[in-house]
Amino acid sequence: MNSSEGIAHRPSRSQAAPACPGLTVELASNPEAFTQLQPEWSGLLEQCDSRCVFLTPEWFAAWWSAFGSSRQLCLLTVRRGGQLIGVAPMGVHRVRFRGLPVRRLSFLSNQYTADADMIASAQDRQEVLAALLSHLAGQRGLWDWMDLPRIRNDSPTLDALGQLAPTLGPPPTHRPDICVPYIPLTQGWEALRASRSRNFRRVLNRRENLIRRDGRAFRVVEVTAPEALMAWLPEIHAVSARSWKARRGTATTDSPQVVTFFEQLSRRLGQHGRVALWVLTCNGEAVSFEYHLRYGGITCPIRADFDESFRELSPGGYLEQTILRRLCEEPGAREYYTCADDYAYEHRWTDLTRPHARVWLFPRGPKGRCLHALGRLHRLKRPGQSSVPFHPHEPAH
Repeated sequence: MNSSEGIAHRPSRSQAAPACPGLTVELASNPEAFTQLQPEWSGLLEQCDSRCVFLTPEWFAAWWSAFGSSRQLCLLTVRRGGQLIGVAPMGVHRVRFRGLPVRRLSFLSNQYTADADMIASAQDRQEVLAALLSHLAGQRGLWDWMDLPRIRNDSPTLDALGQLAPTLGPPPTHRPDICVPYIPLTQGWEALRASRSRNFRRVLNRRENLIRRDGRAFRVVEVTAPEALMAWLPEIHAVSARSWKARRGTATTDSPQVVTFFEQLSRRLGQHGRVALWVLTCNGEAVSFEYHLRYGGITCPIRADFDESFRELSPGGYLEQTILRRLCEEPGAREYYTCADDYAYEHRWTDLTRPHARVWLFPRGPKGRCLHALGRLHRLKRPGQSSVPFHPHEPAH
């Protein structure tokens, strides 16, 4: 965050006194820490029940390069005897909460993030969270409101926060967050197809027939090599610029930050084989794409666009069903974790969803109590609408 916004950058790493016996909490504010911690962080993540691509150091390094300019990085680590046992990738930025200016401490997340969480093994999670909360309780000059979105409902972090957070300040506030549909892939393509409605199976057949009878040369390409990914990026940005999203100002080319984000992902995660770009071409020109992240047999499409001039052929739908067919045949593929929101069209493929929660925490003191009380209020009911919990506006990019 710019110093003109009132938050000065800290040294690259500062060490605090042990928050819990035998544990040390450190705060890194230099983004180079993502790279410096990568070997330890990746090893720790492999021990976690909540491991996923959205908790890898490469993901956060790419995310920060694109979206971190308005925040102060607060990358918290917990060590026992020098060994890394916990990571909390967070940031602080100034927002307004019910009209009041506050410093919001939150996970590094936005609309591209399907899951967010603290990173710790199951056996250490309670102790790690206790150390982190104890440390943050002594950092009142850093934050006014801790906003922890997109935590899966089955994450043990939620129970641990419920037990530990009252020692920080007012009781935590839990709110429903995104609900992410997912498709198991181990059942095989024929079983997946047969599980869907007769009308939807007709739609699948119709899409294939439209492409087959069109007369032009259509081809589905999978790209995974980092150099090839970088070469294809201008093509998929061009598709996005020709999509319906361009009319709404949400094409990838409408945001330099989003363009940077996909470049960074392709470089950082691509070198580990964790990116798969699927492209539908017509006579060699890209007309539709899905950009996937992969980790542990789970594939996560975080962006999909199609050329509006091909709408009558349903190129996005055709590409998706082709991808699902191929993934069902791919050894080791376990799940298609659709995206970071509960889009209605995905329910044609699955009835399964993963609900997430959002947790708000406030520090002790008059301001914390005031914000906690305001946070429990609902927005005023509008005519024809039901009351809904207050959710702060997430940055669009």
